[in-house]
Amino acid sequence: YQTFWRRFGGPTTYDYTDPSFPSPPAGCDVTAASGKACYVSGTLTVSGNWNIPSGSYVFLVDGDVVINGSITLSGTGFVAVIAKGNITVSPSVGVPYSSSNPVVEGIYITSPLGTFHTGASVAGTERFVGKGSFIAGDFRLERDLEVVNQNTTTASELFLYNPRLLIAMPDAMKDLPVTWEEVAP
Repeated sequence: YQTFWRRFGGPTTYDYTDPSFPSPPAGCDVTAASGKACYVSGTLTVSGNWNIPSGSYVFLVDGDVVINGSITLSGTGFVAVIAKGNITVSPSVGVPYSSSNPVVEGIYITSPLGTFHTGASVAGTERFVGKGSFIAGDFRLERDLEVVNQNTTTASELFLYNPRLLIAMPDAMKDLPVTWEEVAP
């Protein structure tokens, strides 16, 4: 969190305090003429289904994130949620167990002590499918497909990689060194 907070200018004025967004606010599109990363105080709650067809939305959250609706990308859209606390996906955000259509897309990062929760501790029918990069100090994979008798044949959580996000991300996020190396067997 601190690294990206500094890279996006170290904002000290919150853009939103305890927000609940039914759709992504236009002021958080870093590619717009007056755009910047949105600095959020408290808990950021995604309350509607977001579809981001274009633009780059970045949220720096000085708190937790609760995702109560899907966040999907189409076209050239990009979204990053960088939280100082935890990121929790509602158990109702999901797809039938046989689907691999993503319900949460983008880059999601917690602080080293933060946890990414897939959001269910009781048996249900919703499978979590995330597409992008999910980085957290801890992961709680909590989905259970026992209600539809699929625990032995189907993953309750599915994470898919999206390399397009590496190209689409804002320049302030591209400065981290990555080393790829093939290791002999």
